Amino acid sequence: MRAVTLYFVVFFAMLFVGCDKVSTSDNGTLYGSWSVREESANLNPRTYLADIRREQYDTSIVVVENFYNLGYSFQVLCRLKDSTLTIFQTNGEMPGYSFSGKGVYHKSARLITWEYVVNNGSGVNQVYARYTRN
Repeated sequence: MRAVTLYFVVFFAMLFVGCDKVSTSDNGTLYGSWSVREESANLNPRTYLADIRREQYDTSIVVVENFYNLGYSFQVLCRLKDSTLTIFQTNGEMPGYSFSGKGVYHKSARLITWEYVVNNGSGVNQVYARYTRN
């Protein structure tokens, strides 16, 4: 009887110790809604909002929704290493668009500076964008 009681005490102790919450934020500065100011040779300067979140299963991947103002159902996936975001994949409902480029995350300034190329199948557009947060 004593062994069974000891077993349950150890079991419940391990259960509570092993249930630490994993943080997926960086103090609220990278993830969330950003104001975007975008300039390029092919389009007039424009301003819009984009959302950034961490990918659920791989914390080195950052998901940007409404990238290039293509809508929130369109996502660009970036690999985050140190302060550099490198575009490596797109997901969503914009067939024919491809992106390549990088952004640099300036945490203390609450700023991401992007330089990327967009190919929509009919031409290439070099884009410079600033993501800012209040």
